[in-house]
Amino acid sequence: MNDEVRQARERQIALDGEQAMASLAAEMVAMACNGADAGLMVERLQARMRGAGYRPIGVVGETSAFDPVIHEVMGPWSGRRHGAPVVILEPGYHTPTGGERSWVKAKVCAP
Repeated sequence: MNDEVRQARERQIALDGEQAMASLAAEMVAMACNGADAGLMVERLQARMRGAGYRPIGVVGETSAFDPVIHEVMGPWSGRRHGAPVVILEPGYHTPTGGERSWVKAKVCAP
């Protein structure tokens, strides 16, 4: 693939991402303004993420084994070693585009 084609493809991916983000934001704002239940909003958001090819890393409140590749530690923690138990504060996501860094890290803390 030559540079022009690669650059055009990257621009289109960025534009598609911007459009998806704006659409999702509009949907969430409309739901909130119309008094939607927070649980329903989370379900809708997760469905949109799955539909776009994102796969979650962790579930809020669950305990997981620490992996510095997919977890970002929030706050002080002296036992920061691979495999140590952590609690998911905010899920991360594997992105559908792949590539060198194909995820958003889950935010974690010590139990």
